[in-house]
Amino acid sequence: MFIAIIMLVVLPIVGFIWFLNFITLLKKIRDREFINNHLAWGAFLTISFVFLFMFSLVSLN
Repeated sequence: MFIAIIMLVVLPIVGFIWFLNFITLLKKIRDREFINNHLAWGAFLTISFVFLFMFSLVSLN
């Protein structure tokens, strides 16, 4: 049950926030604005997404 929640709810939410952060980062790069917060947030989201994805794959076996 817990793995199903991670795979069907948490991973898509993290992926959606990750995509929004990426689009905002590209916009700020184009406008030549300060991007350090977006880089840190993107790194955190990437690590979270990969960890949750690998955790769910390992738990399926």
